[in-house]
Amino acid sequence: LALLAGARKAFAVDRLGQYFTLAELTRSATATEEGIDNSPNEAQEANLRALVQNVLDPLRAWLGVPIYVTSGFRSAALNAAINGADDSQHSRGEAADIKVSGMSSAQLAEKIVEARSDGAIPGFDQLIHYGQSGHVHVSWDPDGSQRQAILYSPSPSSYQGSWIA
Repeated sequence: LALLAGARKAFAVDRLGQYFTLAELTRSATATEEGIDNSPNEAQEANLRALVQNVLDPLRAWLGVPIYVTSGFRSAALNAAINGADDSQHSRGEAADIKVSGMSSAQLAEKIVEARSDGAIPGFDQLIHYGQSGHVHVSWDPDGSQRQAILYSPSPSSYQGSWIA
């Protein structure tokens, strides 16, 4: 029984919400291959929890299908290793790049906007549809000032304004 209680406690600590775990939001092949510690500090983990509770969990419940996190938190060392933006929301624990099986990134981005319109999620800070990679970047500002910015990136480092009316 003590072993079971310990396993339950470890499982509960690792969960950021109903559907997502800290391991999912910190997983990185690059970090594993290069031996980079990709552990968030307390503030970054709190930001990840806010992202999950305000955007990812409610979106997952609204969609009714699993969401795959392709990139979540990035430590400063990992962000540098992948040539990430110096001011990346990923490094603060505020963003995740996501995919949904059977859905294009454009369809997923449109569903996120629809979920916001339906009140299923309170909004987002940034929503970026990356056409070249097939994923969607979604972020949450823990300070509460969500910009509701909707961008399209047809190629790396190229951004355009909203493509959704």
